[in-house]
Amino acid sequence: MHIIAGKYKGLGLEYDSKYIRPTTSKVRGAFFNIMSDKIVGADFLELFCGSGAMAIEALSRDAKSAIAIDLHLETAQKNKHKFKLDNLQLVRTSAEQFIKKNEGLKLFDIVYLDPPYRYLKQNELLFYLSKFAILKEDGVLAFESESAIEKIEGLKQVKICEYGQSKLSFFKIL
Repeated sequence: MHIIAGKYKGLGLEYDSKYIRPTTSKVRGAFFNIMSDKIVGADFLELFCGSGAMAIEALSRDAKSAIAIDLHLETAQKNKHKFKLDNLQLVRTSAEQFIKKNEGLKLFDIVYLDPPYRYLKQNELLFYLSKFAILKEDGVLAFESESAIEKIEGLKQVKICEYGQSKLSFFKIL
């Protein structure tokens, strides 16, 4: 697994397949192509970060800062040190707890979620996304999942893209 573009293009990422189902290069590339006009200078949040690949890819493409959330940060920590990223903050917590505790403290230009497929707390996660503010007014939330996410209360779906088993659902504030 490698960084696709930007200042770290071609550099390899560590990942542990025991805890991580990495976002494929195809999906990462498509996501960043779609978001190309928003990424430079963005505050980026990656929930369920695994290796931190999405956050590191965002920083490689000149995002201002990134926060990566997961319960298992060992691999993301290795990648942070490997790339010497001072503007990447790693937080060991659940996505739901981060969203709940963060409300109003920091808003993001781009939020990327990639929970494990068949995630048992998906309804709770969707509730927190609808209840607690995490997006800037013109921000975008992208949800990678096995089946398209068609509704998040308080957010407007703007696009769904399919890449094999992966679906990317894009949302903005109503």
